[in-house]
Amino acid sequence: MVTDCQTRWGSTQKIGPFPPQELRDRKTRQLLPSWQDLDVLESLNKALSPLQDFTNALSAEQYVSISYLKPVLHLLNTSVLAEEAEDSDLTKSLKAKILSYLNEKYQATQDLLNITTFLDPRFRTKYMCTEETKTIKEQVISEVMAVQQQPEVQRTIAVEEDSLDVDSPPAAKAKKKTLASFFQNSMHTPTTASASTTFDPMAQCSEEVATELNTYTYMPCWP
Repeated sequence: MVTDCQTRWGSTQKIGPFPPQELRDRKTRQLLPSWQDLDVLESLNKALSPLQDFTNALSAEQYVSISYLKPVLHLLNTSVLAEEAEDSDLTKSLKAKILSYLNEKYQATQDLLNITTFLDPRFRTKYMCTEETKTIKEQVISEVMAVQQQPEVQRTIAVEEDSLDVDSPPAAKAKKKTLASFFQNSMHTPTTASASTTFDPMAQCSEEVATELNTYTYMPCWP
């Protein structure tokens, strides 16, 4: 028989009636559920069965599933675990407690859920309010700008990686330039004094990132 497991709600839902051979045994007939027990089991099944598919999908090991969490929570709150007129009092109570537990559990990680969902082209801002979308864009722009302001760190890492190449000694190996290296200095050091007062490379970079994010936001979501 299936054993109940605290971390797998599907196991609770799968616990069913006793096998026929046990019901034929006089020693176990007293374990046969009464009609009250059947009502309780039906209420439990009504509340827990919709969660089975979601728990299986979110328990994946071969693909990233964290970006699914916010959309799944939205569906659970608005449709899957929403109260229905024909629900028993027990079913309504179970649904409410499950939603309360899940919403409270993931409240502390809302920022992480928001940005992972935003970066997933299947969802983007579909399950977010206007204020959340604005906050996420500002956060992404801030992080990209922080990376742009650290060119020395990137060059140091590249030199260290080159020094680990045993086939070509660091002194003899010519360091290859990338296309980005031609623009790196111009991004951070104006060529003339007049340029420093009329051109702000970081402001331009910020505008470009914001434009790219807006384009990404308004693109149709993937199926």
